[in-house]
Amino acid sequence: FGKIVVEPGAVLYLALEDTFRRLQQRLITMTADGGVASPDLHLYTEWPHMDADGLEMLEEKIKSIPNLRLVIIDTLAKFKPPKPKNMTLYDFDYSVVSRITQVAQNNNVCIIIVHHMRKMESEDRFDDISGSFGVTGAADATALLLRTIGQADAELRINGRDLEPEEIALKFDSQYLSWNIIGKMDDILSTDNKQKVFTAIHQSSEPITPKQVAEKTRIHQKYAQRLMVQLVKEGNLKKVGHGKYKVPTIMEG
Repeated sequence: FGKIVVEPGAVLYLALEDTFRRLQQRLITMTADGGVASPDLHLYTEWPHMDADGLEMLEEKIKSIPNLRLVIIDTLAKFKPPKPKNMTLYDFDYSVVSRITQVAQNNNVCIIIVHHMRKMESEDRFDDISGSFGVTGAADATALLLRTIGQADAELRINGRDLEPEEIALKFDSQYLSWNIIGKMDDILSTDNKQKVFTAIHQSSEPITPKQVAEKTRIHQKYAQRLMVQLVKEGNLKKVGHGKYKVPTIMEG
């Protein structure tokens, strides 16, 4: 991400939705030496699913690569087996992710499982992860990459058992096909959207709700409400009851 110092090590990447040709094109774009991959980058575009010896093969491969620090399974749908008819979706998802997590713990490596999200947005975006709650319940940590509008191109939202929740603003570097950290999402939202929120409320003839502000500014309602709370603390807005806000008059200020 351009700002985090990490200890170098080998990476095993199971790019199960890609072809070698596509990977080669990305490497040409991302590297300065004409697409020549590091000898520490181990790429595979085909791998058996978990119950066709795929998990056992993965553990053997992990043990065979010196200084392996990261494994990426892209995607879970291509790696997991078919769901048994006598198993609930929750139990199946939990079992699949738990077994992968156990391999990571047994071999002291980080395994990133790439998974899809539903198209419909929930109030808690972690609920939008495809499948059941078994996916997130069995993972040590969950990270969502969400597209945003404004100064940041995307938000990385992180939550986990041993992690403090974080929301990180990212900018996409089209030259090297990489994401760069530009700051905390709260800070970016404040500088980029606080004026929009204030202007929307100031232009309203009567107090309005976060939902109405979100509709006027096209800012997500949750973020709009957060910014409105900040503006109240700064003395630039006043909450007048029933979840409505207005710009205070000189006398009220």
